Amino acid sequence: NFGAEHLCKKVLEKLKLEQCFTNLGMNKEQTNKALVAIASRAIYASSEHKTAQILDINSELTNLYRLDKPLNHKQLYKQSDNLYKHKDQIDKFLYNRVTDMFNFEDKLVIFDISNTYFETGKKASKLAKHGRSKEKRNDCPLVVFTGVVNPQGFFRHSRIYQGNKADSKTLEDMLLDLEKYSRSHLKKTIVIDA
Repeated sequence: NFGAEHLCKKVLEKLKLEQCFTNLGMNKEQTNKALVAIASRAIYASSEHKTAQILDINSELTNLYRLDKPLNHKQLYKQSDNLYKHKDQIDKFLYNRVTDMFNFEDKLVIFDISNTYFETGKKASKLAKHGRSKEKRNDCPLVVFTGVVNPQGFFRHSRIYQGNKADSKTLEDMLLDLEKYSRSHLKKTIVIDA
């Protein structure tokens, strides 16, 4: 497959993620592997194991980024871990880039909280804990994630919490992050669902 891969590459170029990763100290090969990992998750939305199989047998994505061979599932996990280490800087870079591209005002934000479960034990996980599942899967460990988006649906920033974190305990972090990531000193209206 080439079409979705090419489109995704063009979007990532428009977002200037290569520049962001270079600023974070990544070399060209590390940057290209990270971009392949991001694009493959966007296109295939499968597990790392399944994504690695698709990259190997049915995708031109690694060729578009001039990688010698497709990434295996362990390399995809490694890329996710590496990107997560820089999550705050990447969130800020992307939001500033999107705001500049589309000339968004920074007055209204939407705060959302959700969680997702794992059908495995995840007993050694620092984050996956038993809590109140929004999908009624109280038998599985889960993680809580929060996101602050603008009215157009672009993420300003996000966080991942332990699965037993109460929703109300995330509000203070959201307010601190909002202050930390703001480019302007305009007053903001924050929309939060029930």
